[in-house]
Amino acid sequence: MNIPQSIHPFSQKTCLVVADHTHARLFLLEGQTAQEMVSISSEYPPKDNMERTSMVTPSGAHSAEESEQLEKLSWKSLAEKIEHQLMHDLAKHAYEEIIFFIPEDAVRQIQKTMNKDILANTSHLFPKILTNYPLPKILEHLSDELNKI
Repeated sequence: MNIPQSIHPFSQKTCLVVADHTHARLFLLEGQTAQEMVSISSEYPPKDNMERTSMVTPSGAHSAEESEQLEKLSWKSLAEKIEHQLMHDLAKHAYEEIIFFIPEDAVRQIQKTMNKDILANTSHLFPKILTNYPLPKILEHLSDELNKI
């Protein structure tokens, strides 16, 4: 896809990572072009499609706590898969720069646990969930965030 003229071209090959707690999309941005490279899923939460209600389990834990734990496990699994993909791509010199749009509660975790080579190539971490947006809308958000800097 061609990046709109209103967005400055990317002088370096850039990986744009757009993720929520269960799904990530990685895009390659170069010059005035953008393309989706890969989509990654965490495989969490379990695919039982059961609605979770507030209740106390036999162990004394509240189901809301279990849901929060599932979200954390889901993000951990997804972050590991993202890290693996980024390390693979960096080894091939697929891009020089990485930009993240991730959940606000994941920013600190990325900063603490992500591989140092990935962090060294990361120029921006934006706390925003855009996984369900089409690429043109994601690029608009990216442009807006970069213009704020």
